[in-house]
Amino acid sequence: MNMKIGTTFFFLGITLFTFGIFSQPDTELSTLQKEAIQLYKTQNWEGLGGVLKRLGQMDHPMGVKLVVKILRKTIHHEPCYDGALAGLSQVKSSSARKLIEKLSIKSSTPWRVRILLIEVIEKWHGQEGWESLVKNIHASKEKVALSAIRTLAKKGVLRKEVIDNLIQRMKKLDKKKGVVWEDCRLALKALLGVEFYSAREYSSWVSLRGYKRSTSSQQKKDSRRATGERITFFGMPLSCKRSVFIIDVSGSMKTIDPPELDGSGHYGTTRRDAQGEPKLDLERMRIRRAKKELIRVIRKLKSSQFFNIIAYSHDVWVWSKRGCKPANSSNKKSAIKFVQSFKAEGVTVTDLALAKAYQTNPKAECFYLLSDGAPTRDGTNIIPTEQILELVLKLDRFRKVKIHTLGFRGAKVDFMKALANLTAGSYRDIR
Repeated sequence: MNMKIGTTFFFLGITLFTFGIFSQPDTELSTLQKEAIQLYKTQNWEGLGGVLKRLGQMDHPMGVKLVVKILRKTIHHEPCYDGALAGLSQVKSSSARKLIEKLSIKSSTPWRVRILLIEVIEKWHGQEGWESLVKNIHASKEKVALSAIRTLAKKGVLRKEVIDNLIQRMKKLDKKKGVVWEDCRLALKALLGVEFYSAREYSSWVSLRGYKRSTSSQQKKDSRRATGERITFFGMPLSCKRSVFIIDVSGSMKTIDPPELDGSGHYGTTRRDAQGEPKLDLERMRIRRAKKELIRVIRKLKSSQFFNIIAYSHDVWVWSKRGCKPANSSNKKSAIKFVQSFKAEGVTVTDLALAKAYQTNPKAECFYLLSDGAPTRDGTNIIPTEQILELVLKLDRFRKVKIHTLGFRGAKVDFMKALANLTAGSYRDIR
């Protein structure tokens, strides 16, 4: 179907849809509809985004319905997504909000539109909208379920229905695990304050303690460490089947860290030279530590896992330009050779590395970003971290990749934590 015919049928549907409900066409809605038709025909996405915003600002169920109808064909265009989100986020009336909830759980609503509607619900005050989020825990489209689960955790919705449904979804996935299972587990941890590794354990705990958050004194006692061998990267568990390691190899990675702190809070034993000065251990050089740890992880990966590696400084280098590869012996050997070639030099183009990670790994579930410095293109001017967070927000809209961040001393910790929080990931200091 060509653009002209497709446009005709698409907006004929909107026209019939709109005027079939109103006995007399609403003037504002009619005007915006005509404007939208013309803008769609000319592919003026900026202008159409403005119309979508105004439709949302009408704060009326008919405006909401028309926004969703138009988004079926235009949600891939950034201005349309942004305009719809801005407009629908201003909806206050109960009738329009109820419709947003209803459309967010409807299987006939395109899954990308459902994600946008969940993002709108996330902006509502307090726990409003939690009922629709609970229903979306069981969404067949994984990305929709992830959006709902993460929103419930962010909004802190500690209710019996929420906990029961998280446990139920987790139980269904207990054998094969996966990102939805992990997000259910982390949501339960965030809401209840205790950490377990099976639905059965959470169910037992709730039966004993009730649907309330564990007190700080109970948390360590009640939580359980994971059993069995878990692969970790600098102490951070690998929880995804498809992982991408994004490693900073800038010049600052030549820094040699002092020995780890001992139990008293002081640095451990330090070797000294003939003059009695502390002798730095080359094995504590950050680039060496990163290479050694990453090689150890690669060797431990299971054959059922997939992975990729990206190194960056003044440029970005990708091990597999075709995305994550299975962790078989030949791929492990190739990846280790790639890691062994890392040299610390240049600056820290974190934004380009993240963009490349999204571009080359369409099926990735987790990114592990390791860095020791602030993002910069020239070594002098720091890239505004707000720009990078905004970039990731847009790249991740329909991907829902969990970004875990790890920082050596000197890393821009606030940014690294914000990046992890933005994507439901976690941050870890490397000592």
